[in-house]
Amino acid sequence: MKQKSIFFMIVIAIMAMFLISGCAPQTQPVKPMPQQEVPTEQVPEELPAETELSGCDAFPEKLDACEAFSCEFEHPFTGDKLKKEILGLVDDKCKYTEQMPNSGKLDCQYSESLRKAVAQYTRDVTAAEDVGTSVRGDERTYTIDGKQVENQLEEAMSSGACVVSGY
Repeated sequence: MKQKSIFFMIVIAIMAMFLISGCAPQTQPVKPMPQQEVPTEQVPEELPAETELSGCDAFPEKLDACEAFSCEFEHPFTGDKLKKEILGLVDDKCKYTEQMPNSGKLDCQYSESLRKAVAQYTRDVTAAEDVGTSVRGDERTYTIDGKQVENQLEEAMSSGACVVSGY
């Protein structure tokens, strides 16, 4: 039983790092795409909604509304470019999937209340100057800018709304 708790704590810590790294503003310079000539009739009049914010900056807002969205983020430990994707509402649950290193995958089906809580937690972590996790035995404590908070991702994992596979 104690091994299960340790494994669960490690998974939650890794997920928190994915969330932090995937939603934090990227500091790497953006490489320009090569210009291609496009016939005038194929140029859209308006840009798609997901180009309003770059990278994963729009993720918390899109998750809050459960709007279809995908973006790439750099994994904090491996440097891999991975993808997170909001698929939309299916049977009153917001379906979300995220790639993890070594062919792992996180799949979530958020209820409205949990989805909104995770979106707010993501906003808070992204805006924070300091995010911390401490573990003592089976107890985990999470802090954002020195204030103790509930980790909504842990709630999603423990409730079964999110499942890690591929390992």
